[in-house]
Amino acid sequence: MKRESDAEWWPWAVSYAPARSPLAGWWDEALRDFVLEAVIDLRVEGNAGAQRFVQVLAHFCGWCRTQGIPLDRVAMFDPAVLERYTSLDTRAATTRATHRSVLRRAGRLLAPENPWEPEAVRTSHRSLPEPYTEEEAIRLEKVAKAQSTEALYRIAASVYLLGLGAGLDGRWITRIRGNDVVVRNGVLVIDVPVPMPRMVPVRAAMSDELAHLARSVGSEPLMGTRSVTRNGSNRLQARIEQVPKLPRLTAKRARSTWLVWHIERGTRLPELLAAAGVADVAALRDLARHARLVSEPSADRMLAGTS
Repeated sequence: MKRESDAEWWPWAVSYAPARSPLAGWWDEALRDFVLEAVIDLRVEGNAGAQRFVQVLAHFCGWCRTQGIPLDRVAMFDPAVLERYTSLDTRAATTRATHRSVLRRAGRLLAPENPWEPEAVRTSHRSLPEPYTEEEAIRLEKVAKAQSTEALYRIAASVYLLGLGAGLDGRWITRIRGNDVVVRNGVLVIDVPVPMPRMVPVRAAMSDELAHLARSVGSEPLMGTRSVTRNGSNRLQARIEQVPKLPRLTAKRARSTWLVWHIERGTRLPELLAAAGVADVAALRDLARHARLVSEPSADRMLAGTS
């Protein structure tokens, strides 16, 4: 096997050993040389990037072996094989998206003869922040409730409940008053003011706590202070007592999490766009890759209109 002894990542790669079974048993036996040869040919720049390719390719090769797919670049890096691998991956949406991106990049270089679709032309648009994972969202709820003062609790709880519960970010959260939270058709909704005034239903999981907070403040702003500028909202959010080793609780990421939650549950686009206060699907493009895929049978029935 070719080797690049001067590559920073080489000593790490030689000693790398996957912990997951049965991949661990196959690594030395059949997979190591294939994977390292592939990463060398990819000419990945940077130690971290090379290590990521080694780890992703190792798990992908292990999966191919369970499927009876030979260690052959053309056979393995068939676009249909990569899509099937991604669709069956049960890990977090962000992990799946990263693996899919790495594998498609590798496949285009290692098996260029395969039927790759032309890469999409990138257009400028405002990228939305990455959503929180389910575990992060659960822990951030505890962060909001554990604020040291009532004033800080109102700020943190407003960011969490209005963001994850109704998709409101800094453009709106400081404008919402307690009496803007009302019941309509048996559902808790928020009467959202400008920009983009609308009525937004609140996720059921957040509705009780939000209703309690709204009743407690009456006609006052939920956050305790009303501001019509994003800077004012950012200054209030900067006061939240955060927790080390946990993502910061921010309205932008909370809104992204709300959007992905609706995408995963199949909320119709017209209703989702109206509730989100956006005019087209371009703003949702980056977030779609974070949504968990349903099982193949469920996807087939859904797309065929039989479920």
